[in-house]
Amino acid sequence: MRRAVTSVITTALVAAGLGVAAAPATPAVTVSLAGYTDMAVDGTHGRVLITSGDATSSITVLGLDGSRQGTIPGVAGAQDIHLATDRSAFYVSLRSQKAIGVIDASTLAVTKIALGVCPTSVAQQDQVLWFTYSCSGQDGMIGSVQLSDGTVTTGLSEPRWYLSRVESSPGLPGRLVARQNGTLFLVDTTAGATAPVSFGASASTDARDFALTPDGKEVVATDDSPYRHVGFSTTDMTVRTIYPTAEYPNAVAVRGDGLVAAGLDNASRGVYLYREGSASLFRSYRVGDDVYDSLVLRGLEFGSRDLYALSSRWDGSGTVVWTLQRFTRSARRR
Repeated sequence: MRRAVTSVITTALVAAGLGVAAAPATPAVTVSLAGYTDMAVDGTHGRVLITSGDATSSITVLGLDGSRQGTIPGVAGAQDIHLATDRSAFYVSLRSQKAIGVIDASTLAVTKIALGVCPTSVAQQDQVLWFTYSCSGQDGMIGSVQLSDGTVTTGLSEPRWYLSRVESSPGLPGRLVARQNGTLFLVDTTAGATAPVSFGASASTDARDFALTPDGKEVVATDDSPYRHVGFSTTDMTVRTIYPTAEYPNAVAVRGDGLVAAGLDNASRGVYLYREGSASLFRSYRVGDDVYDSLVLRGLEFGSRDLYALSSRWDGSGTVVWTLQRFTRSARRR
């Protein structure tokens, strides 16, 4: 049975680091969520979309201030969700439907690209959607969709790779970064969307979450030994930057200008901000409005400027309370 879940949206925060003043608050609202897997922010149309995996058949739609705008039905199994590079659509992996959903950013109308396999993640690279998939007997492989004509190709990697997620960056043409358990791999896609991919350098890290920088020079990942966030070079996957954080790293987001947000599953801490390539803390935030609120896995996402963070806690009756925050003016653009 689906549980009613209450979410309180607030912007109370504590600024640290360089002594930057706290951001202004936005009104608090409540919204019901069945669960959480991912979110995407569309500043152009003023929306935040939240997916809940197999817990519901719809996607929750919020305004940028957290106000409820409705739901998108017919998207059961929604996992990964990303805003298209031209901001015209959202791409979402619909694992239980063996499809990729294409959500029109203006109308929120949904079309589906049938795959015949169960996608776990999706990433756009120019006019190609790359995706990982895993169904019974199919162990974490890579496939592609050509946006020009909808051609779907599967089996572009061997089952032994056990891939669960793939990410791309406009600054890294011809290459992707994919996760295999506690390892990140560079994936070469220069042979084209219908040719088998090849795997290059790798880096060991827990990678509970990871994100590529817009310039494509670095992939920032969580690391639990020791507790920190690490930026690996996309040239050879050696350590490029260490972003000092604390226990327990579980979220990463990178803004269009390279600002890195490093998140923690820790009720006494929350989010650390760094400029790409710098180990000097720019600012830190406490998430939630309760001492027991903790950032959820993959619970960070940037809009064009502001940072959004989703945290959760159990209340006294056994219900999950979700807290979404919008941190405004999180850093001045250079």
